[in-house]
Amino acid sequence: MRVLGVLITFTLLLTATNFDPAFFLDVRPWAIVISASILGFIAAAGKRSLQLGPLWVKALVGTPTISMEHIILGISACQTAIRTSIAGGFSAAIIGFIQMLTNLDDPAEIGPAISLAMLGMLYSIILSYLILLPLQTSLEKRLAETSDGTISPNDTPLDLLVLAGGIIVSVVTYAVLMASF
Repeated sequence: MRVLGVLITFTLLLTATNFDPAFFLDVRPWAIVISASILGFIAAAGKRSLQLGPLWVKALVGTPTISMEHIILGISACQTAIRTSIAGGFSAAIIGFIQMLTNLDDPAEIGPAISLAMLGMLYSIILSYLILLPLQTSLEKRLAETSDGTISPNDTPLDLLVLAGGIIVSVVTYAVLMASF
């Protein structure tokens, strides 16, 4: 079901861009978002970050031989990576807006700067909510199965609030830019 949701989302995104995948291929925002996520992942997992790759594969496949300690570590790493990827998206947006404002006298430079800002936010949303959040949810389900259903609530409402704030900032910025031309 998760794979179907991701496929539908990407199909809608490609439909909105007239099936031009090159529209989404910009390395700069991906580099900012991915590096922030990796930094958060390593910060949360520490020395055990190399152990979490196989753990996540086991969690997604459904292998029953995962210790509770590894599951909790994986949940913590996912939560931190989600937050830091969103922070990376906001960082890309800020960098793009600064580039745009410094080049207001050169209209040819405004487009790439806005692209950096908007695609950075889009990539952080894709990474956070289409990849990492389902992974975290899968690990939380595994934890609930192994700990008799007693798990702490995750921070999804806070993450959704941050997502809503990013969308509002993006819409307001787009409206201001459109009104200025």
